[in-house]
Amino acid sequence: MSIAGRHRTSGRPGGGGRRDGTAVLVSAVTHGERSPGIPILSDVSLSALPGEVVVIEGRSGSGKSTLCQLVAGLEAPDQGTVLVDGSPAASVRDWGRCALLPQRLGLPAELTVAENVGLPCWVRGLPARPELLEAFDLAHLADNLTAQASRGEQQRVAIARAAALSPAVIVLDEPTSHQDEAHADLVAHQLLELARAGSAVLVATHDPRLVSEADQVVHLRAGRHHRGSPLLPH
Repeated sequence: MSIAGRHRTSGRPGGGGRRDGTAVLVSAVTHGERSPGIPILSDVSLSALPGEVVVIEGRSGSGKSTLCQLVAGLEAPDQGTVLVDGSPAASVRDWGRCALLPQRLGLPAELTVAENVGLPCWVRGLPARPELLEAFDLAHLADNLTAQASRGEQQRVAIARAAALSPAVIVLDEPTSHQDEAHADLVAHQLLELARAGSAVLVATHDPRLVSEADQVVHLRAGRHHRGSPLLPH
């Protein structure tokens, strides 16, 4: 599957229409401790607009996952500010505003694939979105328990779950790490479709499919943002 170029729009299906302003704002964030006196993140700043794809790139231990967790609101920064959809990220508990794909997927094993994908809609009292099963090549597994799926299939279940409410911001930590080539193409395509529909897509990855299509690439080196590194060509 080829990854076509994108044209951003500001509307989000099911997400409340037009959104203006900054979707994600990370300002002068220093956080955590990798060793005594050495923070995991040091004076990191970035922003993302609705419809943008922002890739966070860096070696293992550079702080990518920590930055994802801060934007997703799992932690509050020790110093600095993290805003999502205009609010402190740690106060946002609505997956229609910010949804997360963590490395530890957190899928209830007792639910079927379809039930896991539809869980955010069920919590909201909204109808399920069976088209997401088709979009992520999961329809043939819909009635299977998620625990019976492969790791790659479970990862796609978790991505589809994160996309279920067409969130203002979607944060993904290595979303193609367990995918074969064909399914990595599929995942990248669907994430670009989310951006095209108006979501800000913040993704920690080395995958060239996403790096080459990113509006921004944030290069982390030992917890610092190296702004001089160029974007890869489109």
